[in-house]
Amino acid sequence: MNRRRVVITGMGAVSPVGATAEESWDAVKNGRSGIDRITLFDATDYPVKIAAEVKNFDITRYGLEKRDVRKMARFTQFLLCASIQAVNDSGYNKDSLKNEKAGVMVGNCIGGLDVIEAGYQKYFDPKAGPSRIPPLTTPMMIINEAAANVSMYYNLKGLSWTLGTACASGTDALGAALDLIRSGRLDVCISGGTEAAIDGFGVASFTALQALSSLTKTATDLFWAKVLQYSCLRNLNTQKNAGQKSMQKLQDSAHHVTLTTLQPLSRTEAVQHLP
Repeated sequence: MNRRRVVITGMGAVSPVGATAEESWDAVKNGRSGIDRITLFDATDYPVKIAAEVKNFDITRYGLEKRDVRKMARFTQFLLCASIQAVNDSGYNKDSLKNEKAGVMVGNCIGGLDVIEAGYQKYFDPKAGPSRIPPLTTPMMIINEAAANVSMYYNLKGLSWTLGTACASGTDALGAALDLIRSGRLDVCISGGTEAAIDGFGVASFTALQALSSLTKTATDLFWAKVLQYSCLRNLNTQKNAGQKSMQKLQDSAHHVTLTTLQPLSRTEAVQHLP
């Protein structure tokens, strides 16, 4: 049976090593790590002091204004800014994309963790309590908020779905987008992954799981694989069946695979990687 050919037509990224896909790829090629001291919250009392934060994030760089994102969690802002890059790179715009059979397929695991933490702070605060929880806490924290906001921004009429399969969410979303186009359910799909889990509660939770390192070195080989993973999973790609010549500029086929396990370095092996 003949299958529709699927190509990647545009890419975008908001990552710890770059504000665009080009910047992120340049960092990967030149070995620049995104790991540094935590600045998004006070980590003084935390055993984990370092993380791969998105640095100097400025939504105006992507043609947005602060009022456009004031009701969006951080992970949603990342996705929207990367999507704008991908759509622009593909040659589409708001007017042309809304006329396509287009949708959004996104991978996300945790949702608006920063929003959840802020809500709980109000909830447990004796001077605030349940009545002071911000009214938009629920719509901002759910994992499909990112996909929905991208869909609304571009006025898309197709599906707006989110997959939550832990660290494989972004990769699985790309594979699902590929299948949706091959099946004919969509002609265009904005797809990729987004996450923003670097806050006090998130880091504490992963620390309790013993999933983070308490080593205080910053730019080391130990963490480079993780930077690569999230740089790639935050790439947003506009995919369409192979019908337009301009789409051949990047790739004329796509495949996807999901690994179920990863073997982390032991602490002894980790120390051996330190300069």
